[in-house]
Amino acid sequence: MSNEASHKAAVLAVSQATSESTERFVQASVEAGITSAAVAGLNTRAADHLQVVLTEAIDALLTKDHQPLAKFGKGDEGWAAVLEARNDLYYGLIKRTREAGKAQYEADRKAGTVRVARSGKAKGRKQYGKDARSNISNKREDIRNIFWSLQSPDLAAEVRAIMKPDADGARSSWADVRRVAAKVVQQEVSSAKVDVAHPVGEPEDLWLLRGAVDDYEWTEQEDGTQTTTIRWGTGDSAYDTEVVRLERMALIKLDKHLKGRESSLKRTLGKTSSDIKAIADSVVPESQKLSPATGNE
Repeated sequence: MSNEASHKAAVLAVSQATSESTERFVQASVEAGITSAAVAGLNTRAADHLQVVLTEAIDALLTKDHQPLAKFGKGDEGWAAVLEARNDLYYGLIKRTREAGKAQYEADRKAGTVRVARSGKAKGRKQYGKDARSNISNKREDIRNIFWSLQSPDLAAEVRAIMKPDADGARSSWADVRRVAAKVVQQEVSSAKVDVAHPVGEPEDLWLLRGAVDDYEWTEQEDGTQTTTIRWGTGDSAYDTEVVRLERMALIKLDKHLKGRESSLKRTLGKTSSDIKAIADSVVPESQKLSPATGNE
């Protein structure tokens, strides 16, 4: 079977397996998206229906030991067909929920019951469509991780299990599904290495080099180090910084370093902002000060 044929077969298998659950998800997603977020349970119901859709899709694509069914090809060919079916499913749900949202707008417009946004303005047809698709579009990375996890011998069974109901028929929260699926990212982070640099004279300010390191124009310095100039930001906020190339670093080590630095910089920013305000407050005469309303009401 050609790649194109195996891809079409996988797409068709998912379409047939999820035809009914997809309809239920679309309806639940529209209800949750265009209704006030204060209505309890709607987003949970949409997430539950999505778990059904994904479970049925995966069961239509994989064997019980988490390999692509033989009719979709073996090895990389089979997994390519699985991902093609994933793409078709995801983008199909985006389109169907968006169109269903727009159809709901037309119905509400005729009935004179068009929803109002938080701004106080009536929602338009485009906003209805955007709201309706939010329950699938905001789960793009989760769905990516779910299907990515299926190729991991250590995670496939756990990911498939978390989306299936328990003995009482209850399903896991989407937060739990997300947490389990995200393990595949951490698994990769723990073993990967990346190219890094630091601005000249600032060794604690580590920069992740985006893209291929050989794409940068490096200059050999007298001390043996290599430097290049990187432009960061866009428009008026863009700036150039000369950086020193370092040895490749474990991604998990860089991640830990950057998170710690982020926390430190936030504290510094808070203190700086407070000092700036204190400078302005220090020149206000006592006669001009206006006390807070608290305690004087």
